[in-house]
Amino acid sequence: MISEITKRTWIAGLLMILLVTACAPSPGPSASPTVEPSPVVQITQAQEPPEPPPALPSATPKIKPTTAPVPTLPPAVGPALAYLKSGDIWMVDKPETDPYPLTVAGDIKSFTWAPNAERLAAFNGRTLCFYYRDGSLRTACLELGLTDEQAQVDRRLVLSPDQRWAVIWNPATPPPDGEIGWIIVALDTTNAMYRILDPVDWGAVIPDIDEPGGFTGKPIFLPDGRLVGALSHRSTCTTEGCSYQLYVFDFQERQFSPFNPPSETLPPGSVSDGTALEISSDGRLLAEYGMLFEDCEAYSTNVAIFDLESMTGTSDSLAGENVTGIDFQPESKQAVISRVKGCRNPTAPNWAITCGLVPDQELLPIQLWTPKAEPRLDLVPGITPAWSPDGKWIVFESCLSQEGNDAWQPDGSAAPMLFLLDPSSQVIKAIDQGELPQWQPPT
Repeated sequence: MISEITKRTWIAGLLMILLVTACAPSPGPSASPTVEPSPVVQITQAQEPPEPPPALPSATPKIKPTTAPVPTLPPAVGPALAYLKSGDIWMVDKPETDPYPLTVAGDIKSFTWAPNAERLAAFNGRTLCFYYRDGSLRTACLELGLTDEQAQVDRRLVLSPDQRWAVIWNPATPPPDGEIGWIIVALDTTNAMYRILDPVDWGAVIPDIDEPGGFTGKPIFLPDGRLVGALSHRSTCTTEGCSYQLYVFDFQERQFSPFNPPSETLPPGSVSDGTALEISSDGRLLAEYGMLFEDCEAYSTNVAIFDLESMTGTSDSLAGENVTGIDFQPESKQAVISRVKGCRNPTAPNWAITCGLVPDQELLPIQLWTPKAEPRLDLVPGITPAWSPDGKWIVFESCLSQEGNDAWQPDGSAAPMLFLLDPSSQVIKAIDQGELPQWQPPT
């Protein structure tokens, strides 16, 4: 028999074990989780009856931490301007201040402002990173899993108004067969990624046929969050160009459907046969445009403009013009446009080609243009014009030189630079060598 003292000792020990077990801390998640790519899954389009899913995968990009040093910078006083220079994002806080580097990455290929102007998204061919306005990199970068060949492709960026989605897109028109057109990345906890090679595989019917051969043009987010893009099909391409239509990408169904423009005079999917899309800084006007080319003596640019507030749309044709850029003055229908010639003599020297501003185009002066009105006012030759949010300045790229107080003139020996133009006084200020200028969005 067990003695009374032994029995009491055994019971006390058991109670002590139970007490220690109850007070022990429960296991928690790791402080630094490792995120691995999810298995490739197939996307099934929503349609009745069910069809086999397209052979285009979704994936989950890796989160790649970065330790690159960043400078501590003063806040912008505006209107702030960002641009690319030598693989980094540079800033000008306002037209009167000196430029300075925002990043020290050295490998950035494209970037875009976040709609709330608090940070900028940057793409280096492989990763998507976010730099805050003070220059800090507070979140890990997303590794998109592109091959060495894919990482060399020129791509651009656009973010949704709520910053839940990023679209990295190929500006080639049309892109080579088999090349990724859009890479859609979810910026929430899922980090899902959709690579779109052929939009036909994602529900697009271009034009009224359902067979391979489609490709994407420029994407743009509307203020309500809809992702609109200009899509086309290789069967529609001729020597005069390709016929594009506007489509909306549904994030829930993961498929394209025709965009219905806000006008009874323009049928659903109506476009001007161009891939270019621009939206005004106030989010009110959506412009879609492209050149129609017959020969070197007969070409024009058709522009469709949708007023998203009044729900109206207009179409305009600029005869004898090859428009490469449009940007609207804030809260106004006046726009600045950049232009090149439809054809050029390849044996004749051209200043813009000689200085390295453009590869093979003859540049014309940028113009102030009011749709449905003439004449247009010539300014100075340049590309990528963009109006500041306060409407006082136009930034553009060009190769210009100035001697003394003389006017700025095109110069094939000058380096490509960014310039600011005051359209009211015609005053021009040189900023810096750089490209892809973007104004900080109004907040």
